[in-house]
Amino acid sequence: MRLTVFQEVVNRTHADPIDEALDSLKSTRSSFCHAEMAAPWRLPVDGGCPKYYFVMAGSCRLQMEGGEAHELSAGDFAILIRGAGHELRSTAPTPSSAGSGVSRHRLGERIERLRREGGGECTTFICGDIQFEGAAADHVAALLPGVLRVRAGQYQILDWLYCTSRLMAFESSLPGPGAEAFVSRLVNIMVIQAMRGWIAENPDKLTGWLGSFRDPSIGRAIALIHDRPGFAWNVESLAKQVAMSRSAFSEQFTALVGESVMQYLGRWRMLLADNCLRDGRTGLEEIALQLGYQSGSAFSRAYKKSRGMTPGRFRRMSRGAPREARATAA
Repeated sequence: MRLTVFQEVVNRTHADPIDEALDSLKSTRSSFCHAEMAAPWRLPVDGGCPKYYFVMAGSCRLQMEGGEAHELSAGDFAILIRGAGHELRSTAPTPSSAGSGVSRHRLGERIERLRREGGGECTTFICGDIQFEGAAADHVAALLPGVLRVRAGQYQILDWLYCTSRLMAFESSLPGPGAEAFVSRLVNIMVIQAMRGWIAENPDKLTGWLGSFRDPSIGRAIALIHDRPGFAWNVESLAKQVAMSRSAFSEQFTALVGESVMQYLGRWRMLLADNCLRDGRTGLEEIALQLGYQSGSAFSRAYKKSRGMTPGRFRRMSRGAPREARATAA
C-alpha cells in the first residue's frame, strides 16, 4: 500500500535517537575551500551557518568569539555546529596585518582555493559552510558542543576522513561536470562520520533526547512518541507502556530529557509539522489529523502559539518569500 505524504515525512524522521540526530544533520548544500597558508596568516570568519575544518598538514589556531581557543594539528577535524563567529590563524604570534596577501581563486559556485605565500610554516586545510536540511537540526545543534573536535588518531575513522579529504582536494583542483554535487556529498559523509566518532566516544556528554538511548524505558517512550505522534498520549499511558509508575516515569523523563513528557510531545509534533509544511504536499487538515488535533483551525492555533506565525506564513517562507516577510514573521 502506498504511504501517505505524511507517513513518508514521519518515516524519514523516525529512527533511534542517534540516527535521528545524524539524519537531521544531513546537508543539502555545502561549500568547499582548499587552503594553503604560509605563516603568519589570519582569517576572520563571521558567524552564520555551521562550518567545518579539516587540517591536512601543519597546524593552526581556532579562536572563537568570546575567548575559547582550540589548537588544530594535521588530521584534526572540527565542526562549528552552531556557526559562531571565529578566527583561524597561524599558531605563531600573528600580527593584525597577516590577513593581507591572501589570494582567492573561485573554481565554481561553491568551490574555491585560498593561498598565502610566505616563508613560514605552511598549513594546508579544507573548510567550508554546511546547510543542514532537517527540521530538528537546530534542536540537535543546541544539544552538542559549539565546537565538535575530533583529534587525529582519536578514532579509527580518521584515516578514512583523511583519504576522503584528499579525494575532495583532487576533485576540486580541476572541477568537472558534477564536481560541486560530488564534493557536497563527500562533505556530508565527513561530517556524519566525525559525528559518529564523537558520539561513540562521548555518550556521557549527550543530553536531552540524544542521551535517552542510555535509559531503555525513556528511550522506548520517545520511540513511541516518534512512531505515533498523533496518538492521544499522556503521562499515564506512556508510563504504562514502559512499565513504570506515573510519578517515577514523569520524574525520570524530565531529568534525562530536560523537559516534561507533554512539552516534548508538543515540540516533536511541531517539528513534524515544520517538515510537512516545508514539503508542501500536505494540507493543513491532514497535518492536523495526523498530529492528533481535532481540526485544521485547532492545529493552526497551536502552531501559531508555538512558532509565532501561522502555518501558511511558514509555508510561504519555506518557498522563498521576500526578505521583508521573513523579517516581519521573525
